[in-house]
Amino acid sequence: LKLLSQQKAASVSHTSPHFFTTLPPTSSFNKHTMAKTFGDGTPYGDPSWYASVYHSRYYKQTHEEWRARCRKFVEDEIIPGVHEWEVNKKVPRDVYVKCYEAGLLPCVVGAQSGAYDLVPAEAPKDFDYFHELIFIDELARCASGGVLWGLIEGLQIGFSPLLF
Repeated sequence: LKLLSQQKAASVSHTSPHFFTTLPPTSSFNKHTMAKTFGDGTPYGDPSWYASVYHSRYYKQTHEEWRARCRKFVEDEIIPGVHEWEVNKKVPRDVYVKCYEAGLLPCVVGAQSGAYDLVPAEAPKDFDYFHELIFIDELARCASGGVLWGLIEGLQIGFSPLLF
């Protein structure tokens, strides 16, 4: 097996799509496309719009700004406490307050729900369902289904029908 892997590594050329010399750091700025990229460059491991070479007519600057805002919140407020919350089987109440104060929590009840009209939080510019998807995607980075479900799914499933 070792010999096979050495032969395979030797046969990979610089033009092969499977040849990666370095991976871009998480949330780096690409000076060639003037676009902020996310992810670590893992082939088929990141959403395709993370790569600055991919253009989507759906994801705009507002989505990149929203992702950066969500990512900062998850890295600062969620990820450090995940282990403790899993052990205690409870997300502390102050985390909900922080998520609300960051203006993120109202997005989970839908773009057409009017949730941002009910609270003094600022919705992202041109708020749509992709913003909601981005928030869920970023929350999933905490690697805890329990925390993700505990923080947003009650609102997402139970509160939406009350608004319509």
